[in-house]
Amino acid sequence: MNPWTAGGKYRVENRMNNMTKIIKEGGADLVLVVEGHVTLSAAPDIQAWARIENCEAVVAPTSTTAAAALDEHGETGARDPAAGIVAVMSQELNERLRGKPERSISGRLLHLTFGDGPSPEADKRKIHVIACYGLSGATKKNGARADMARSLAAELTEILAREEYSDDNFMVYADINTVRNSADRASGATLTYDSADHALWRVLNDTQFGLKDAMMEAYDQMAPMTYVPGGIETSRIDVLYVSAALLPGIEAATAEVAGALSKTHLPLGCSFNDQRMKGTAQEKSTEPARRGAVAVMSKGGGRRWRLNERTTDFYRDEAFGNTDIIAKLAEADEAQTALTE
Repeated sequence: MNPWTAGGKYRVENRMNNMTKIIKEGGADLVLVVEGHVTLSAAPDIQAWARIENCEAVVAPTSTTAAAALDEHGETGARDPAAGIVAVMSQELNERLRGKPERSISGRLLHLTFGDGPSPEADKRKIHVIACYGLSGATKKNGARADMARSLAAELTEILAREEYSDDNFMVYADINTVRNSADRASGATLTYDSADHALWRVLNDTQFGLKDAMMEAYDQMAPMTYVPGGIETSRIDVLYVSAALLPGIEAATAEVAGALSKTHLPLGCSFNDQRMKGTAQEKSTEPARRGAVAVMSKGGGRRWRLNERTTDFYRDEAFGNTDIIAKLAEADEAQTALTE
């Protein structure tokens, strides 16, 4: 996932390049990878690469400590944290991000909230995008894997059930690592942990949340397998659920080949042809927009300007009260508009 090696050398083959390329070429506004193998040390490089490519990235990292607790190993036998979620989005979509991203369960859940109005105060029905990475092989009723699986299911349930979100829409993209039906495994039989009380498919199909399986709807209840190690169709453990209100305008499909984003999983894609998810251009000069402004000043050694009440007031007065700065910002906006027309 990291575009650079520990020594700073660029990796020609890296998933971040593929993710930003999809967005830059207009193929998507948001790309999610839930099995990112990403720890905290890689997050700055991932975010830096996204900005270089005129995108934004949100990272929910995991840790080697979590990998040790879960007894996860890579092909070499070393500890290999499989979790870690990365969301890469266009600048336009990033402007609609409301509040702070919510990260939990050691890189296995990421919750993003997007507005549909020109400002937070004008939003009518927010859109919550949740990415999850479930646990496989959590067959025991006790132990770290079972405990984390229960925590993940409980966290997802809690977010979907929040009263303040009752009028909002949801999109949940997840590698749930379990299946609901025997038809979702090539063997035609479910595994022991598929029926666990904390299996994520139980949460997603809870009728109180009103979510629908987008791929099952798109393929007339015959959605294709998504986990294809070595090119062999094995199971459908990757799912995309959306609020029922979003279904009339959705087009969804499963990729035919793996490789660009994962060697073993087929990407899932969806679009909304009625533009209900497009939202509106964001206001940048209103008082609510000013209150939400954030400034970071970069200097040698990676120092940052830490905002307090005094420096925040100074920034707002200078950025939005200094006529020279206002004129320069307006000139820059006009130049940017001219380039994109």
